[in-house]
Amino acid sequence: MLILSPFDNSVIQRERLKALFQYDYRIECYVPAAKCQYGYFCLPLLYRDTFIGRMDCKAHRKISHLEIKSLHLEQHNFDEDSVVAAFVDAITQFCHFQKCDSVALTKVHPKHLTQRLHSALKTLG
Repeated sequence: MLILSPFDNSVIQRERLKALFQYDYRIECYVPAAKCQYGYFCLPLLYRDTFIGRMDCKAHRKISHLEIKSLHLEQHNFDEDSVVAAFVDAITQFCHFQKCDSVALTKVHPKHLTQRLHSALKTLG
């Protein structure tokens, strides 16, 4: 799984992204708070050849902690165990890149993945 920047070439052309991948994405930092659906600065998640979700996170640099405020996974046909494992691998790399030693996950959609993701992320702190 890849965690992409909202300004990555693959997502910057929003209409093309929607037409080719049926992935409706917009960065919500320019949207009034009341109209935000996924979070202030959501990052697109690409799994294999599918945009599978988005996450809103914040790196608390003074304490080396990554807070995942929300993780939203779209409906997909992939094995959930494989998706969870790929997400944990991606977050591990993302934490290293952000110089974060620990991670916390607050909100998950779909909700039935909450406990599984919390358990999988425990190894990161």
